[in-house]
Parts: sequence; structure tokens; C-alpha cells
Amino acid sequence: MKYCLTYRPNKEQLMNKADELSINFNRSDTTLPEFLEKYRKKRIIINIDIENFTDEDMKLLKAIYEKQPIFTLKFSTYDKKFVEDTKEAHMPYFLSKLVNDWDTFNALIKLGVSDIYIVEHLGFELDLCAEKAHAANIQLRAFPNIAQASWIDTPEIKKFFIRPEDVVQYEPYLDVLEFITTDTSKEGVLYDIYAVDKKWNGPLKEIISDCNIDISSQYIVPRFAENRIRCGKKCLKGSNCTICETIEHLAKTLEKQKIKVVMKKEEEE
Repeated sequence: MKYCLTYRPNKEQLMNKADELSINFNRSDTTLPEFLEKYRKKRIIINIDIENFTDEDMKLLKAIYEKQPIFTLKFSTYDKKFVEDTKEAHMPYFLSKLVNDWDTFNALIKLGVSDIYIVEHLGFELDLCAEKAHAANIQLRAFPNIAQASWIDTPEIKKFFIRPEDVVQYEPYLDVLEFITTDTSKEGVLYDIYAVDKKWNGPLKEIISDCNIDISSQYIVPRFAENRIRCGKKCLKGSNCTICETIEHLAKTLEKQKIKVVMKKEEEE
């Protein structure tokens, strides 16, 4: 799994660990070429605020890309003109749009984006999403540390989120993970939990925002993610599937009896 972190100049060691670095475009910053050279072995994501973006800005990025073709543009919203300009210059790009439906998903594939953010319901249809996206050479991105649902009353266990222990299960489907935090300084902690330790011994709600599950992650069975990846949330479509509830009940029972779940070596790799 690849990880994208927000660039922070005072965290060089952490920045070197990241697979991708995300920075905001600043037309007054003349050090972009030097930055790209310094991190030429990484993929750089340049965030573009469409409302403040100009033709001159596009010309500047085109000129830089001709010499240093290692960055990808991420537009805050769709703008036909700038998208066409980007494609004409053969610069990879994608949108900040968070995709939770097939209409938008297919539309972005037709637009020729390089990446697509998957959220909410589509997080339970990753097998189908990955098949279509990867066939079009598109990467799928997700936010593991946010419990996502399109309605506030969705049961916590039925929201889309990814435990650190389950990242390995998502690797065939998702390509890049990003963290959403109110403070970018917390990204380093989350990176260590997800990418280095690959486990969390405390309650899920301590590392996953908008998640009120009190169960400690160490009591959830290792195969928790397997069915969620491709279940399509059929439980909400009339099916009698109760896998999530069963796993949650089992976790509470194990926690009450202090029986921790130990992953086998092959499940960690």
C-alpha cells in the first residue's frame, strides 16, 4: 500500500517515508523546481484551487512539467478548460471529488483522471471498483481513519473505515491511503499506526474519526474486512446478512473475557 502525506518542511524523516507528498500550489513560490528535484523519486501531488487558478499558472506548470514530469495535479473541482489544457500537456490529474456512486465513478473514468477517491457506499464494492479502475490504469484512493456513511443514523459498524490490521486485505483493491486530520502533525502518528505497526490495541474510536465503536481493535477477528470489501451493503437492501453484527458481538464477547485475537504470520504479510 502507498501512503500520501501532507508536505511539512520540518519533518524530513517522515517525508522520506511517504510514497506521495501533497503540496498546495503557490504561484509566488519560486522553489517548486528545487522541491521537485529534491523529491524526484516520489510522486508529488500539487493541489490546485480552481477559483484562484489562472491561465498564467497553467503555463507555469506546463513549463515545469516539461523538465520535471513527476507531479500530478489535483483540482479542487472540475473545470473543463483547465482539464483540457492539462490533458493536452499530457499532465496527469484528478479531482478532489469524493465518489460514493457509480454515475460519478464512471464519469471520472471517461474524463481520464489518474486517481479516484472512494468513500462511503463504494467502499463496500471495492472489488468492482478496482476491476474497472485498474483496467483504465486509474489508482483508487481512500481515507482509512474516517468512518464514512451518507446518513448520520447509519450503524457505526456499517460505516466504511479501515482498521490498521486490515490494510493488507485492501491492497489488491486500493492503491493509496491518505489521512484526514484537523492537524497535519497527527499524520505522522497515523502513518506509524497504519504503515509501520499495522495494528492498534485500543478502541477504534481513538484513531478513526466519526466512529463511536468502543471495542478495542485487538478483539476483532482478522477476517473482518474480507466480506466488507465486496458485500455491497446488501444488509441494507433486504438481505438477511448479519456478518457485521456477528463480528461486533463476538468482539464484545472476546473483550469481556480478555481473549485477544492474534494474527497469523501470513495474514500480516
